[in-house]
Amino acid sequence: MEKISIIVLTYNVGNYLRSCLDSIIEQTYQNLEILLVDDGSTDDSIAICEEYRQKDDRIRVIQEKNSGAGPVRNLGVSVATGDYVMFIDGDDTLDSHIIMTLYQQLQHDNADIACCLFYRIDDDGLFYFYSDPHNPEHSALEGCCSSTEWLKNETRPVIGQIFYQAWGKLFKKSLFKNIEYPDHSYGDDALTGWKLYLTANKITYTNEPGYCWRMRSNSITTSKKPNIRVLRNNALAIQNKVQFYSLLGIDPQFLRKRWLKYLQKQVDGAKMTGHLKDQQDGLYKITVLNKYKH
Repeated sequence: MEKISIIVLTYNVGNYLRSCLDSIIEQTYQNLEILLVDDGSTDDSIAICEEYRQKDDRIRVIQEKNSGAGPVRNLGVSVATGDYVMFIDGDDTLDSHIIMTLYQQLQHDNADIACCLFYRIDDDGLFYFYSDPHNPEHSALEGCCSSTEWLKNETRPVIGQIFYQAWGKLFKKSLFKNIEYPDHSYGDDALTGWKLYLTANKITYTNEPGYCWRMRSNSITTSKKPNIRVLRNNALAIQNKVQFYSLLGIDPQFLRKRWLKYLQKQVDGAKMTGHLKDQQDGLYKITVLNKYKH
């Protein structure tokens, strides 16, 4: 079997890192290269990385100055020697068979990207699932599609919940030849994921839940205080897609409602945090989009 490089982001996740690494080591698919990339942890994450490196010769520890998720993912891809790569956040876990499942999907469908359903766990230990296999809209996503067919599926709300995160997917490494994550941690998934799907020839998906996402109360995702950089980049990601899709001859009208939603979030967040230029930029685009709506 081919080698798969697992790129683990380990920044300040000492309380959860052992569970994450155990779930990787215990995978039924064993031909793994496990890259633990740390960009300046101030807790015991590095010590735990070294502990596991001594226990498993598939593990490499890479230390870098604090730079954020985007540069860490880029670094991991640049040193990976596998045919495929998978990103995992160091506070998340995998079901023991999911890498095998995704690899077999790729081989069966001759695909470039394999995705699975994920679920999340919160600080209270409650689990939440993002897709219902009994919901026809969700179950219809299962299977293999071309990049063009995937674009048509973007009209489905569940797409944004399942496909846009970097983690929990198996990518053919060659997809990253001309694609990098931005040099920050703010909306980097939204700015990059769609480029990988457009570049891929085939994408395959299973409704099998194989990735557990830990939503911590102190994370960027769950923080109650608006992060204007995240809000700005989420809106920018939609704008980039609209421009690119238009040039490809793909009607981007299905993105209008989503763009307006993200622009309104940018406006509201900018108002709360005193970022006048972001507020004005969002209001201008909302006004024009509403003026010329069909």
